[in-house]
Amino acid sequence: GRGDDVASGILVSGVIGIAVFDPLKKTQPLRTLIFLSVFLVLLGFSLCFPWKGRMDIVSFTCGCCLSSFGFLPLSNIANDIVSAAIVKVYSEHGELVWLQLFWSMTRLPARALGPLALILALDLDPTGITCFLLLTSISFIALVIFFVFRQSLLSPDLQ
Repeated sequence: GRGDDVASGILVSGVIGIAVFDPLKKTQPLRTLIFLSVFLVLLGFSLCFPWKGRMDIVSFTCGCCLSSFGFLPLSNIANDIVSAAIVKVYSEHGELVWLQLFWSMTRLPARALGPLALILALDLDPTGITCFLLLTSISFIALVIFFVFRQSLLSPDLQ
């Protein structure tokens, strides 16, 4: 149905975002990419908000696609930061290989279940309010964690 097309478009936007941001990792500073991703997510959320008291399907869809375009690369960058932090903290010990294996195994289900949960939330609630609130709360928690630990997560050794 129409909801499946919208959900597919949102997921495709996120995949395109990852494809665009991956080459930029080699040329742009990590902080710039993080702030650009956060800006795109917030801009997308602002398009999803019913400013005139009524939800517009075009602005909601564009907002979700823009948020996905910024959110999936932001998630990818966060995974890279955590992997680098694991290497930095545990490289002197013999536990490094096991931690990297554990991290790669645990992030794989999250990458598969995240888009499926998004599609399920859009199917269960066609208005998208549940999905919007869920993405907003997860993004807020991620931003709080980032700003609380920004010095330790973005030290020059991790870039």
